[in-house]
Amino acid sequence: MNLGPQDAAVYGRSLSDVFVHDVVKVCFFPSTVSLYAVYKEIESTQNYVSGKFSLGAQNCDWRESGAVTGETSVDMVKGFCSEILVGHSERRSLFGESKAIINKKIAINIRKGLRSVLCIGETDFHHMESGEPNRVLQEQLSSSLRDIDLNENNCEKLIIAYEPVWAIGTGKSATSEIAEKRCDYIKTQLAIKYGEVVASKIPILYGGSVDENNASSYLETRSINGLLVGGASLDESKFRSIIKIANDLSSSNNQKEEN
Repeated sequence: MNLGPQDAAVYGRSLSDVFVHDVVKVCFFPSTVSLYAVYKEIESTQNYVSGKFSLGAQNCDWRESGAVTGETSVDMVKGFCSEILVGHSERRSLFGESKAIINKKIAINIRKGLRSVLCIGETDFHHMESGEPNRVLQEQLSSSLRDIDLNENNCEKLIIAYEPVWAIGTGKSATSEIAEKRCDYIKTQLAIKYGEVVASKIPILYGGSVDENNASSYLETRSINGLLVGGASLDESKFRSIIKIANDLSSSNNQKEEN
């Protein structure tokens, strides 16, 4: 809940010409009231036209329309958004979003042709005390994707964001080793449910106190395909630095493949 339309427009304008490598994608998730303002700033930029920039909504309701005061439907944003966050820990804890609601949101997003960024992650208790973070991740994946049929034709409609709750906004980020281990487990669970071919096409992001100082350690790991950046994204210079890190690593990987 940051940056109203005017400030968000300034932010979008300031980043509109940032260099983005061909294989790097940058998606912005402004507050709902600021979505259109950011869209108008970036819609004609080369980054947006070429698909390097995209817009996402922080939340949408699982119902198509009706007497649901204060909510936003998928149809209201689909004209300029391609992604929607689903199941973020704050939606779960502050607004009581149930497993069933999260499941319904993914279903309607797929039906409407938008990509769900499904956020899952263990709490501090499960991380430090019980030693069972994988059980929590498996349960969240299972309930969120219940009856969700993904195949090679529609698997691009799902992204998984591993966000350990104990690392969100706390300044305590998971080590790259822990993050890689958890993301490996998530990929294995996806392969069990949908097969290895489909699972290999579902990107897995890491989020949780990501900044310009630790971004490279996550992006260098084999199992992490991108980042879901929180507080650091509000600082234009920090976000530019993170984008540059992604660019540099992509260029380096391309050179290795060519050699």
